[in-house]
Amino acid sequence: MGGTVRFRTFHIESHLWKTSAFEVVELFRQMALDRGLQETSCHDADVFVAIGGDGTFLRTAQMAFMFNKPFWSLGTGRLNFLPNNVPDIQKAMTDFFEGKLEVEELPVYRWLLGEKSDTSRSGFFINDLVVAKPGYDTTITLKVLVDGMDVMYAVGDGVIVSTPLGSTAYNLSAGGPVMDRAVKGFCVTPLNPHQTNLRPLIVPEEREIGVQVIEAYKGAVAVADGSTSCQLPVAKRIRIWSSGEVVEHLVNCDAMSFYERIIKKFGWLGS
Repeated sequence: MGGTVRFRTFHIESHLWKTSAFEVVELFRQMALDRGLQETSCHDADVFVAIGGDGTFLRTAQMAFMFNKPFWSLGTGRLNFLPNNVPDIQKAMTDFFEGKLEVEELPVYRWLLGEKSDTSRSGFFINDLVVAKPGYDTTITLKVLVDGMDVMYAVGDGVIVSTPLGSTAYNLSAGGPVMDRAVKGFCVTPLNPHQTNLRPLIVPEEREIGVQVIEAYKGAVAVADGSTSCQLPVAKRIRIWSSGEVVEHLVNCDAMSFYERIIKKFGWLGS
């Protein structure tokens, strides 16, 4: 949906070491200062701004969700599957300040270790949740359940539970499918499985996914969005479901569409 989106305060998250991102950040700060906007803390900001690549986008999306704020992104990274990828950075900034933006609602998913009555080990993810062996230990055996029903045993390095947004990340590298961001569901992708008959599984988002550790020398580790982790002992199950919550991502009208990005990145139309 369109409409005027104007802000008085902002908080910036940027790529941690690339000079190109720092230069764009300084340009944004100067343009914001010229328009009377104030840079402030996460708590006081009206909007979060992500300048960088996919990692910066994801980190900012997590923070925006936690503080219940919208966020705007600008791609200056290597891949740029997730942030706004625009032909003219300065024009994109002008459009941001003038409110010429669309709102994209990104679904947020929840995870819980153990029973739902115990929320001491729980969290959320936007991109993916990986259950994997710790370090270079021997293989682990995981059981994947859908709505409590045993669906597969995966013997190997683990499984990836990816959202459509995260399908172009670890899921893609592991042989999982690319999913349109508008798809409502998960993709469960075995990670280096020893069984040659295992394939990625698409599951509707109204289902609950469970991953249980069956055999493992040192248990397993669950990592949400590449940052939040917890240990999974043998016989423990992690539960994953759609929370119905969203975080608002502000999109430039001239940003590359999902299909334009994958055509460019993968060269599906040839040279």
